[in-house]
Amino acid sequence: MNKLNLMKRTIFSLLLIIGVLSFFVRCSENKKFKIKGSFKIADPTPVQLYFLTEQSSDLIDSTFSNSGTFDLSGSIDFAGIYLMKFFNDQSIYLVIHPGDKITIDIDNTSDVISYYVEHSPDSKRIEELTTKQNLLLKQIDELSRAWQINPTDTSIRHKTDSAYVALMLQHKQYTRTFIHESPKSLANILALYQNFGRKSLPLFDRYDDIEIFNFVDSNLVLIYPESAAVKALNREVNESKQQIKQNRYIEKIIAEGRPFPTFKYPAINGDTVKVGLKHNMPVVLFFWASWNPFSTEQLLALNDYAEQNQSKNITIITVSLDTSEKELNTFLSSNNIILPVICDYDYWDSDIVGRYAVKRIPSTIISSRQGLIVGIDIFEEELYNRITELVK
Repeated sequence: MNKLNLMKRTIFSLLLIIGVLSFFVRCSENKKFKIKGSFKIADPTPVQLYFLTEQSSDLIDSTFSNSGTFDLSGSIDFAGIYLMKFFNDQSIYLVIHPGDKITIDIDNTSDVISYYVEHSPDSKRIEELTTKQNLLLKQIDELSRAWQINPTDTSIRHKTDSAYVALMLQHKQYTRTFIHESPKSLANILALYQNFGRKSLPLFDRYDDIEIFNFVDSNLVLIYPESAAVKALNREVNESKQQIKQNRYIEKIIAEGRPFPTFKYPAINGDTVKVGLKHNMPVVLFFWASWNPFSTEQLLALNDYAEQNQSKNITIITVSLDTSEKELNTFLSSNNIILPVICDYDYWDSDIVGRYAVKRIPSTIISSRQGLIVGIDIFEEELYNRITELVK
């Protein structure tokens, strides 16, 4: 009888061990993902898969495709955003969940890569967004070519500018609908951070469009608290909300009729540029960057004005939001800029940007000789009419 009980306990223990092992095997299998892909043209290429972290990207798997097909795999604990690279840094964004078995067919017959994803709803949404982006970029390129044919024709410039604004507004509305259709999709993070052509032209501004950032964040943070992309978004949304509160306070100070705040910053040539509470001449404070075409147009016009009116009692100070000292100096020397330029290379994190509540570039703040702000964000003819009135 004792032997029989011992045998039963042994069998039960073995079954328990087997059950526990099976459970862990199944859990391990559930963490694994696989990607099976093919290229329309079988050109040899490395294929690399990177996991996008908050600060960088980590290589997860890589292979070399000789025959036009490839396989990638990995094991993950939670969903995340990944970047797959091939053919001289061509790339595709993917959202991968534990257990995914994704197939990708890539059409590499032209310079603009297109692809088709199956068995990954989030990655399918990124495919849809990418297709829409490529169409928009093609339309923007057509506008650019139309303007370059007659770059001195201002009527064509105004028409292309208006058409560009209309295109961006349409795409912005499309993206809002895209996000609201699937609020719990990680693809919405990529939708938020679309950029077109220049880093000065994000589709959504994290201050002006804080409601859409907050919508995405509030839907994803509870579902994907471990996602690096969601953590980064959540931190940025919270920082933006705090900055908005601060900006609202500053905007009450940086307003027409209010005193022009004191100004004391080093210029890039080593001089110190100062403006006190009381100054005996009008001041134009101009924010720009060499990578922003409209702002450089305004800068060149201000520079021409300064060259032609050096005897006029007016102070023009420029603040650049450039991040590269080399690129800034190249631009300044090639365009013979004589105006003082201040730049701390901190981009939108610059102390000057926050102090003067600058939200976009170009931006202007104009002060009378009595030290009162008399104009904000006026340009071209209106700007020079205002300057003419002030220097009388």
